Amino acid sequence: MGTSSETSGAMLWRPKDRHDLASFEAEVCAHCLDRHGEGDWEDEFGNDIPSRCPLIDYAFTGPLLQWTVKDGRRDCCCFVEDPANPARCPKTMEMF
Repeated sequence: MGTSSETSGAMLWRPKDRHDLASFEAEVCAHCLDRHGEGDWEDEFGNDIPSRCPLIDYAFTGPLLQWTVKDGRRDCCCFVEDPANPARCPKTMEMF
């Protein structure tokens, strides 16, 4: 798990490296309606830029108030579950 600091009784979470961030994206962001941000866009040179949640761009600037640790699990207060891609309960056992 990434480093965390305590602010007003809440534990903030920050990824310790790119692998930790990728793990968080796969675990949490992949099931969020806002994972693609505002949608893909084109830069001033005509290059297509895939969009993503703007919080990802600030992942290494410092702990974000939106990313916390709740009950030992990483969480994002901006998370809105995508009904077409629901998050699976972590207590569900693998069948195979």
